[in-house]
Amino acid sequence: MKYTKQPKDSRSPLVDAQFGVVPFVFDRNELKVVLITSRSNKKKWLFPKGHDEPHLSHKEVARTEAYEEAGLLGIVGAKRHAKSFSRLTGGRQRQLQFYPMEVTMLLRSWPEQAQRQRCIVSIPKALQLVQCRHLKQILLRMVNQLHTQEQAS
Repeated sequence: MKYTKQPKDSRSPLVDAQFGVVPFVFDRNELKVVLITSRSNKKKWLFPKGHDEPHLSHKEVARTEAYEEAGLLGIVGAKRHAKSFSRLTGGRQRQLQFYPMEVTMLLRSWPEQAQRQRCIVSIPKALQLVQCRHLKQILLRMVNQLHTQEQAS
C-alpha cells in the first residue's frame, strides 16, 4: 500500500477539511461540553463543524457552525487546540480542526434546531456519548489544554 505525503494546504482537493468548535461551559466549577446529534443519525453525538468556505477564515467557519447547528454564541479561542486526520476512500483525507469555544449564550431557537438535539454533559459523559475516536481524542486534547491554561493563571 502506497501512502502519499500529506498536503499542507487544507484547501487541497485531496483533503476534505472541516472546522469546528468544542463548546464548553463551567457549571458550578465543573467543565462541561455541548454536544449535538448528527442530522442523519440522532444517536450519533458530535461537535459543531462544517466544511471550508473560501470567503471565511477557519475560525469564522467554526463560529458559524456553532450558531447554525447548535444555537451557540461564545468566545472562540484564538488558537486551534486539536487537529486530526483520517483516511477516506479514493485516497482523500479528512482533516478535522477544532477551536475551543467558551459558550456565553445558548439560544432558544437556531437554524438547525428541528434537525438536531443538543445537550450539555460532563467530560466523562461526553466520552461515553461520542463514538468517533477522532472526536474523543480532540476532546481530551482540549480538556488538557484548558487545565494547563487554568493552572498557569
